[in-house]
Amino acid sequence: MKELLDKKIIIFSTTSALTERINTVLDSIKKTVPIYEATMKEAYEISRKMINSGTEVIICRGGTSEYLRERVDIPVVDIRHGFLDIYRAVQSLEDRSEEVGIIGFKNLCEAGQLYNRITNKKLGIYNINREEDVEEALIKAVSEGKKYFVGGFLLEKECEKRGLTYIPGEADELSILSAVKEAEHNLKIEEERKTNYEIISVILENISEGIIAFDRLGNIYKINKHMKKILGEEKEKKISEIFQIKKHLKKRKHSFNNIVNYKKTTLLYNVVPIEINQSLNYILISVQEINAIKIAEQKIREEYIKRGYYAKHSFSDLWGESDSLAEIINRAKKYSNTDSTILIRGETGTGKEIFAQSIHNYGYRKKGPFVAINCAALPQNILESELFGYVKGAFTGAVDEGKKGIFEIADGGTVFLDEISELPIEVQGKLLRVIQEKEICRLGDNKIRKIDVRIIVALNQDLVKLVEEKKFREDLYYRICVLELIIPPLRKRDNDVLIIFEKGINNLKNRKIHILDEVKDYLRGYSWPGNVREVLNIVERLGIEMGDLKEEVTLCDIKKALTYKENISRDLNQKKHYREINPEIVDEKERILFLLEKNEGDRTKTASDMNISNTTLWRKMKKHNI
Repeated sequence: MKELLDKKIIIFSTTSALTERINTVLDSIKKTVPIYEATMKEAYEISRKMINSGTEVIICRGGTSEYLRERVDIPVVDIRHGFLDIYRAVQSLEDRSEEVGIIGFKNLCEAGQLYNRITNKKLGIYNINREEDVEEALIKAVSEGKKYFVGGFLLEKECEKRGLTYIPGEADELSILSAVKEAEHNLKIEEERKTNYEIISVILENISEGIIAFDRLGNIYKINKHMKKILGEEKEKKISEIFQIKKHLKKRKHSFNNIVNYKKTTLLYNVVPIEINQSLNYILISVQEINAIKIAEQKIREEYIKRGYYAKHSFSDLWGESDSLAEIINRAKKYSNTDSTILIRGETGTGKEIFAQSIHNYGYRKKGPFVAINCAALPQNILESELFGYVKGAFTGAVDEGKKGIFEIADGGTVFLDEISELPIEVQGKLLRVIQEKEICRLGDNKIRKIDVRIIVALNQDLVKLVEEKKFREDLYYRICVLELIIPPLRKRDNDVLIIFEKGINNLKNRKIHILDEVKDYLRGYSWPGNVREVLNIVERLGIEMGDLKEEVTLCDIKKALTYKENISRDLNQKKHYREINPEIVDEKERILFLLEKNEGDRTKTASDMNISNTTLWRKMKKHNI
């Protein structure tokens, strides 16, 4: 079945013989394209009508190609003359080649020159640029002894007048096929361009900014509907004056955050010159209303909450019925509606961040962002930029537009700083300013920004000892210890381990799981150094190993689930002994694990024992997946 190209491509032929050859090629590739036997002016008149009907590419040859290319705005593809065209035309005159003259436009003459180079013949080549030049070129060829003339239909007419021998320079099948393929390629490019233009137009019409483009003379070239809404029925000359277009056309420079008062509103606009081939073509203006920006900022703050800068836990997520837990929860609730800094202390796994989130959600800041960061998880240079943000060009690698820090992101809400004891001494002074003055300064900036945040900090180390060792600022210590919560470890919370275990396994399996008495006794007797986090990890492991059919937890199940931890402890003890015997051949990962166990997880002490910085230790731990 033939593919009908729906008049998007049309072909102009100069002779019936060429038409027949074109049809042969189209049949071979199973395509149907309209063919018109017309040249020059006649071809142009047909082209105009066909372009209005949807034609997007024209195929023709010789002088007609040049003629149409100067008069239409769509691609014109040449059926180019090649070596075979000339060979076929003059093969019967091989012994008389010096009497052959080729008269035509550039493409035909180039094919004749190629024939001469390949065959070492001396065909006469007479190049013309206009149809009026044919007669003059023919007279010259005759004067130089030429008797046989190869060319197009224009030459044919002149030869008939003078009784001269004319030889048509017909196109070969390969040239026709090549032209059709090129036309299809042009058609595809044009369709892609139209699609891209439509996409861009839709984008421009639907973005929240007003967009207006001026040409190099200051006239409006394009304006989107949002800009029309902002400017109303304002006249073009007045619009040009509002945005000082003459000045920007003269400067030819980008200009950002310009402010102009317009009627009852204030506009913020940017100017972008558009240059093509180093020549200014357009000035693009993007405009926002200040009131719209303020509304957007509020939405951004709400979006921060949606994207994860929010507290998902509340006091109801703290499972347990012990008096020690109830007491600390009551105290935390009292602290919730204050703006004072709160220090939360507790062993690893006791739920310090859950307490921080619960405090946030219980107080009046619950509708604001909650942003948490672990001070031990980032190198010092990155930590400082994450906390305070930075401006454009503050350091190598900074994004062009700068970045907000977590204190700005949390404006109106709460910042939770975990492991604050790991905060570098240089950064501690900046944090003190945030707490005392409620203001920050981005890296690389001298602008002071007011913020409204409540700060909650947490640690599992002896902060007093760190102050004595000059590793933590004494003035900062007193500022963060205004209110203090000490979370009791799980081993001091009576039967809370049973409540946590039972709720955890039931929630995981979505059904009631029976726990044997001997299991309960075992759970109560175990020390749980990892506290609540360790219990929940055991529950998750146990839930996977139990499968979906088992309805009770046995002592064997518990011991099996705890085996991994005993193996880790045993391995660490073996490595400790191995280190004492062969300290020089213990690898880096084993050394870090050994020192972390020795120092009870204290990274600062571990880094000191290794004679490296906290940042270097963090990198090594990340490298070894510790």
